[in-house]
Amino acid sequence: MIGPTENQIKALKIIRDNPKIRGIEFARLMWTDSNMHKQSDRIVNRNGLYYMFNLVKRSWVTCHNYKFELTKEGLRELNTNHLNTNKDENKI
Repeated sequence: MIGPTENQIKALKIIRDNPKIRGIEFARLMWTDSNMHKQSDRIVNRNGLYYMFNLVKRSWVTCHNYKFELTKEGLRELNTNHLNTNKDENKI
């Protein structure tokens, strides 16, 4: 399986740092510079939920009553990617 993208890493960090986050909260943190926030809360929530359910499909996130948390696999992906990023930074 291909590892997480840069945006997926950002999403996993947001979920890790905000336990039991909901779709609308996630969207506002994930896309801070987006014009999407000028739209209705329903649209913002839908976009956040859509993105997080894609992370659920990869088994990186779990959902209970539309509240999302990292799974062990998600935490492992985040830690593995973080360690690889630090190694690359040390090469410079």
